Amino acid sequence: MHNSRCASSACPRIKPQLTLIHVEIESLAPGGDAFGRQVGGAGHGRATFVPLVAPGELVAARPVREKRDVAWATLFEILRPSPARVVPPCPVFGVCGGCQWQHVNLETQQAAKLTIVKRALRFDDVTLSTPCAPFGYRERAKLVSVHRGSTRVLGFKKAESHEVVDIERCPLLAEPLNAKLTVIRAQDLPVGEVNLQLGKGGV
Repeated sequence: MHNSRCASSACPRIKPQLTLIHVEIESLAPGGDAFGRQVGGAGHGRATFVPLVAPGELVAARPVREKRDVAWATLFEILRPSPARVVPPCPVFGVCGGCQWQHVNLETQQAAKLTIVKRALRFDDVTLSTPCAPFGYRERAKLVSVHRGSTRVLGFKKAESHEVVDIERCPLLAEPLNAKLTVIRAQDLPVGEVNLQLGKGGV
């Protein structure tokens, strides 16, 4: 068995004495987490949602919220990596809360999105007329501008946090939006939300 202890902030470390569960990951879920079922222990078979994991993986995770039939957990260790796992191109992926699936290959993402649409519509005869683009497809974004002392920070919030991760460019944004980020950084904008949207007339 291949053991892969995450060293990045995408896989937070915890003290070994804290409770860990094993989860067999089955699919990507709406909202960005992945769905799986607990293996072993009192909660064997319980539905569990874990972020930053891929279908086919066996992981050790720390429960952060639990009910009788469902739990939510954070990733601690990948015990068996998935063939669908890829290296995220963004250096702040896993810290930034702007997206959730860069660690999964495009084919798996497309299959997950199609399944989610079918379930939402309760209709199986659905196909993707346009394949999902891997990057550069987002035409709108909501960022946050803050100041840390004398430093200007512009980016997305961390997952489950109000702290802002500084973003010079985002691989998921359409290139005109990334170009606009450079322009915004040169301006003295007040602290607050920065909404970008690409239209026929530009950004």
